[in-house]
Formats: sequence, C-alpha cells, structure tokens
Amino acid sequence: MKKLLKKLAFMSSAVTVSPLVALCKLHQKLDPGFDFYHYGYIVGLLPGEIGKQLRRAFYQLTLERCGHSLSME
Repeated sequence: MKKLLKKLAFMSSAVTVSPLVALCKLHQKLDPGFDFYHYGYIVGLLPGEIGKQLRRAFYQLTLERCGHSLSME
C-alpha cells in the first residue's frame, strides 16, 4: 500500500512539474550555453513535503540519473 501511495504521489508530482520540465528540455536543445541552475532554483523555492515531492519528480524527469529516494531539503 505504501509503495502504491508513493507511486501515485510521484505521478501527480510529475504531471504538476511537466510544463517546467518541457520548458527546461526545450531551453536545453535551443541554447548551447544552457544553465540548469535556474530551473533547479525555481523548484527549490517550493516549501514543505509537497515541494520535496515536486523537486524529486522534476529532477528524476530532467537528470540523466537520479535515485528514487532523492531528498532535497
């Protein structure tokens, strides 16, 4: 049951951050001097447990490798 809830939390977080992920990937393709820092800063502003879930989804969708137990506080 706990695994299912975590999966649902990730899926809803992924849907929520998907516009930012799409913008980030487009920026990466169009700009050779792409700076990932700004996008990480935007999701870093989100507070609390919800922010942690959204950051985890954002980083898992944008980074080449990212663990499922990532915790950015």
